[in-house]
Amino acid sequence: MTALSLLLVASVLLIVLGAYRLVFHPLASFPGPYLAATTDMYRAYYDIAHQGGGEMVHHLEELHSIYG
Repeated sequence: MTALSLLLVASVLLIVLGAYRLVFHPLASFPGPYLAATTDMYRAYYDIAHQGGGEMVHHLEELHSIYG
């Protein structure tokens, strides 16, 4: 029962944090991918895994050309 309660609390916290980052955060008005706005795993993927890592700088240039 305790593990289920911890899982429920963690799930609620993640949902509340995601909603805060998408709606109430001061940077929420800036355009961009929703996944990047809600989680740090987006940046970690491009820094670690995508084409051998270290690609976030190049991806930021691509995002800037798309979103301005």
